[in-house]
Amino acid sequence: MNDKAVIMVVDDFDKNLILLEAILTQLGYRVITAGDGEEAIEKALREPPDLILLDIMMPKMDGYQVARRLKKEQSTMTIPIVMLSGLKEVYNRVKALEAGADDFLTKPVHRKELGSRIKSLLRVKAYNDHLRSYQKVLEEKISGKTEELRLTLNSYSRFVPREFLKCLNKQNILDVRLGDQALKEMTILFSDIRSFTSLSEKMTPRESFNFLNSYLKRMNPFIWNNNGFIDKYIGDAIMALFPDGEESALSAAIEMIKYLPIYNSHRSNCGYAPIEIGIGIHSGAVMIGTIGHETFMQGTVISDAVNLSSRLERLTKLYGVSLIVSNNIIFGLKDPTKYNSLLTLLIN
Repeated sequence: MNDKAVIMVVDDFDKNLILLEAILTQLGYRVITAGDGEEAIEKALREPPDLILLDIMMPKMDGYQVARRLKKEQSTMTIPIVMLSGLKEVYNRVKALEAGADDFLTKPVHRKELGSRIKSLLRVKAYNDHLRSYQKVLEEKISGKTEELRLTLNSYSRFVPREFLKCLNKQNILDVRLGDQALKEMTILFSDIRSFTSLSEKMTPRESFNFLNSYLKRMNPFIWNNNGFIDKYIGDAIMALFPDGEESALSAAIEMIKYLPIYNSHRSNCGYAPIEIGIGIHSGAVMIGTIGHETFMQGTVISDAVNLSSRLERLTKLYGVSLIVSNNIIFGLKDPTKYNSLLTLLIN
């Protein structure tokens, strides 16, 4: 089949080696020989042949042992092995096949039969090698696509929070469909920068972008660290949801307010005016889901609870306070007195 194929002949009798080498050379193969099992394994591992003719009855290590060893090694497990033996019992053939042999020939071998068996096995080997090569390429492509998909999904998570998907009982963004929705009990936090319009009028569009990103980058961790997630940014405003309830949202708001003087000191050092923020918090039933069109949709949260949270935030400016919470928040706290010095106004 292939005049460049390498055949290894393993036999402890020199006459058999000489005879088989002569036959195989005439058939156009390159031949390497081994006088015992240990030598055969050593040579096969160092330079794997295309096929092995293996004698069964050998001292120290018989052909069965050699076959089993070679079939366990990664580099030699796919090499076709033809067992050669003067033993004619069916038992020996079965034992040879169980040891990993691909074929069995009884000595003395016939030249034409040997040539035909070798051609057949080399054809099968070539096909299997091609199949494995194709499978490897396919696996690499699939692996590459899987990694690409993973990176894509990670990128999407920067736009659609994983917590949003969890609320909809979705594994990833690819499972989301228009109209998916779920009714959940949530605590909603709205935060806004006071007089942002006046501030932005004194800045270029680029400066406004840089300012907003600087501010949001510092405030977001207080939400995440308290098990909340950002539903959306509305210009300078943040709308955050807290599935764990009132304590988490209130803790996030307090941390945001406490951090504001530190942030303002940085602004002052850079020659910028300090800012003030207002935060409103309310809890209740919300409908979380997707709206829009099949070709373009977005996640959103709809309910009276969301509207009330937004209105509470607007009232902070009217009353000159940083934080207003609803009675739902107070009644949902395990120990409301813990926050007495920080809750500035209660809306009934």
